[in-house]
Amino acid sequence: MGLQGRDSSDVELASDVISGIGENPFWDVEQGKVVWVDIATQEVRRLEPQSRRYEAWHMGQHVGAVVPRASGGMVVALGDGFGGLDPVDGSVRLFAPLDLDSAVLQLNDCQCDSRGRLWAGTYGASAQAACLYRLDPDHSLTVMLEGVTASNGIGWSPDDRLMYYIDSREQRVDVFDFDLSRGEITNRRPLVNVPRGDGVPDGLCVDAEGLIWVAIFGGAALHRYTPAGDLDGRVAVPALNVTSCAFGGPDLSSLYITSATASMSPTQLESYPRAGGLFVSRPGVRGQPPKAYAG
Repeated sequence: MGLQGRDSSDVELASDVISGIGENPFWDVEQGKVVWVDIATQEVRRLEPQSRRYEAWHMGQHVGAVVPRASGGMVVALGDGFGGLDPVDGSVRLFAPLDLDSAVLQLNDCQCDSRGRLWAGTYGASAQAACLYRLDPDHSLTVMLEGVTASNGIGWSPDDRLMYYIDSREQRVDVFDFDLSRGEITNRRPLVNVPRGDGVPDGLCVDAEGLIWVAIFGGAALHRYTPAGDLDGRVAVPALNVTSCAFGGPDLSSLYITSATASMSPTQLESYPRAGGLFVSRPGVRGQPPKAYAG
């Protein structure tokens, strides 16, 4: 089932807790809650959709992303590396330090592959100074890609044969051949070139049909692309700066969407009064089950 190239505005506000830079949502299967970060307030946030019960943990430093952890709790991408967050008491234990000059580079979007490896990128002010890392379950870090401008969305095809990747300042969604057993990426090639007038590609997720959902920062929309790179549909979002998305809910049919108020002018904020909110859409397709870090 596809959106067949048409616009859809079936988007609701899931939480009116405003994020300066909401990012990297995931569905917590065990808790039945959606989790995301606000980079601006250095918080990990969690919401129970039905009751709208909301909770947050302040990291006290940069936090770029959060993912589930197979052994329990969550993994957070921090200013000084990767740590385990215990949501019961809010404690964080750093287990994989990463020496980054925070004035130049910071960790950004993270996702896990089907073998429980964590893939994480950086972004910064310097052109082509960022990297894409692979964090293995033994906590070892490997640089997988250099010369990146702003590492963002990461996702895999349902058969694990392809990895999709966004370097935002290149205005592209790229695709790699992916070796699941070895955790290797090869044969990088462009899949989608996003016109600058449409906005900037940011986070992404891949649904159960293998189509790619891309958050368009500055474009007030999600775009859905086929594995061939064709635009299959568009979901209008009542927030200018759409940052990322993830499927959730008991049957993975709810698409949660993060947004940001960062970089918006007073006029833009007036035009988008729900900017920075967490949204949910039910586009008629399901997502893939969330993947957790195995270390």
